[in-house]
Amino acid sequence: MPKLYELVEFLDSYLNIHDDYGDVVLNGLVLDACEAEDEVKTVCLACDVNRKVVESAAERKASLLITHHGIFTRHDEARLVGIKGKLVRMLMENHISLYVAHLPLDFHREVGNHVALAKTLGFENFELVELKRHSRLYGNVVIAELKSEMDAEEFAGFLAERIKVSVEFQQADRNVKRLAIITGSSMSMLEDVIKAADIDSFLCGEFKHGYAFHHEELGVNVFYATHYKTEIYGLQFLGEKLKNTFKGLESVFIDVPPLIKRVGNGW
Repeated sequence: MPKLYELVEFLDSYLNIHDDYGDVVLNGLVLDACEAEDEVKTVCLACDVNRKVVESAAERKASLLITHHGIFTRHDEARLVGIKGKLVRMLMENHISLYVAHLPLDFHREVGNHVALAKTLGFENFELVELKRHSRLYGNVVIAELKSEMDAEEFAGFLAERIKVSVEFQQADRNVKRLAIITGSSMSMLEDVIKAADIDSFLCGEFKHGYAFHHEELGVNVFYATHYKTEIYGLQFLGEKLKNTFKGLESVFIDVPPLIKRVGNGW
């Protein structure tokens, strides 16, 4: 079984955790709830840090919780109060250290969220294109080509069935053949994607009203497969990587989607 410090050193190196993507989230080991020399038998991975996730990790007697979305940012005041204080207390009481991989996990070339989603959707041959803004590298995008083109509604149905999610989409006057994939909240990156690659469609996590008409102006289909659902596969791939790297380590993905109910058909 690996020791905590061995896991942290591996994750830091493998995920390039200290690369600067302009991330406001604090990445890496952000809460040390046990000794560095302690052996880790179980690692849990989850998209978010919340009460249900921590309770589930505690039930599995996990020593390390790895999440994509953290609870600390670079701009936080040093006050552990309210929900944040309660979560930290739960982690400490159960001796669960917290490791966060936000943008470094999104953009990773092997287990990154964009790559993992593309593989989960069945795309085998795709390319990773770097994205730059003001000549500065700030991420990448998966460019995948469908074997045969589909119309937008057909492709939305394919997404819904493949990853079991409710899909919203905005349709342009063209079919889906060459698809860009960036998970989570990424509509602000669409213009940069179009500058970097020839695409007809864009798959992301969530709708942002500030970009509500970009698909019309830019002439591309846009598909929204929810922030949560697009950002869970990288963690699952990372869990498998850890199990294959450290003999005897148990890796468990904790699936706790946000509870959202919808009523009615209008805006």
